[in-house]
Amino acid sequence: MQTYKVLLADDSSRFRKMLRTAFEEEGIQVAKEASDGIEAIRMLEELLPDVMILDLVMPGLSGMDVLARVPEISPGTRVIVLTALDSEKFAAAALEAGAADFLVKPIDPREVLLSIKKALAAG
Repeated sequence: MQTYKVLLADDSSRFRKMLRTAFEEEGIQVAKEASDGIEAIRMLEELLPDVMILDLVMPGLSGMDVLARVPEISPGTRVIVLTALDSEKFAAAALEAGAADFLVKPIDPREVLLSIKKALAAG
C-alpha cells in the first residue's frame, strides 16, 4: 500500500482528531497537524506533504494566505480546502489559487477521503 504524507491544518483540535481517526481507519496517516496558519507554513516547509487539508479560517495567517504560499514552498503538495465558509466566492478564490478541491463543513470524513484519493490520482 502506498503511503502519503498528509498535513492537517485546522484550528479545531476536535475536528483534527475526528479526521485523523477516519483517515487512519482507511490507512492514511496524518504526518503533522497545525492549529494556525503560521504553524501550517512551518510544517509545510518541514514535511513537504503530498496532501494538505486546509481550513480557511485560522489564527496567525488565513488559509488563503497559506494556500498562496504552497506553490513556492512545496509545489507538489495537493491542497484540499475544508472550511465552514460555504460561499461560491470563497470556493472560486480557493480553486483559482490552486486548491485541488473545496469542501464545506460539516462533512462526512469519507467525502474528505474521496477528495484526497482524487487529488492524489490527479497528481
